[in-house]
Amino acid sequence: MASKFKKPQKRILYNIDELPKYLYQYISLSGDKKRKRAKDFIHSSKFYFSNPKNFNDPYDCKIPPVLNASKETKRKFWKNHIKKQFPSLDAKAVKLKISHFLKYEKNPENHTEIIENFFRSLYNMGILCLTQNPDDMLMWSYYADGHRGICYRFKLELDNIKLMSKSTMLFLKVDYQNDFPKPNLYLDTDDDWVRDIFGIKANCWKNEREWRFINNSHTGLAPCPILKLDRIIFGIKTDEDIKDKIRTWVQNINESIELFLVTNKGRSFKLDIIPEQK
Repeated sequence: MASKFKKPQKRILYNIDELPKYLYQYISLSGDKKRKRAKDFIHSSKFYFSNPKNFNDPYDCKIPPVLNASKETKRKFWKNHIKKQFPSLDAKAVKLKISHFLKYEKNPENHTEIIENFFRSLYNMGILCLTQNPDDMLMWSYYADGHRGICYRFKLELDNIKLMSKSTMLFLKVDYQNDFPKPNLYLDTDDDWVRDIFGIKANCWKNEREWRFINNSHTGLAPCPILKLDRIIFGIKTDEDIKDKIRTWVQNINESIELFLVTNKGRSFKLDIIPEQK
């Protein structure tokens, strides 16, 4: 089945009124490549939007849509799809293609290819994963190289959203549940299935309190003007040579970035974040 599904074209802003004042990102600095990426980011403020097919959770962004719908609903879906994909076709050719797609989809053996095409379009979209938690013991362990990395704090500057008018950016507050969502290829709107595929994770991840910024244009490096780096937090086990490098990188830019560090809170397993002593 050569035809591919197109990703959503309209600008969608989810949960924008719920965006917190600050969001955080845990960073591993193990190896020269990751350290160079951190240095480049501090100097350029270009964020890395990851391809969701590479996420470590086997179900994250990978829940297949169901294909249940009436024949008329399917007919309308394929008609709209064909007109977008083949705008120069005349009415007779469109009708023939609709018949082809309906016949093709009727065979369950072809459902795998239909779903693969669905995901192929989604995997052109890049995701920036952020959190509301800067002091989570497990997240420091998982995402910051066992507390040897750092954590960025970003101040949300929503006035700059107008600078993003030429791009398409989705802001999703992740929901957590025990059961799979049920995105329907034929019945759901773009809003519905983007939220179901990208915005729902297993309940075991709920401690992460995740937000996702989704770049509808591409994966890889891109600016995000509403996020301003204003603090870097060192982990409990961050090496002194790494700290020295980051201090130098921060001094070489004109932005004001605070340096903080993680410590334990009293005689407890809770983490505390305090200013670095100069």
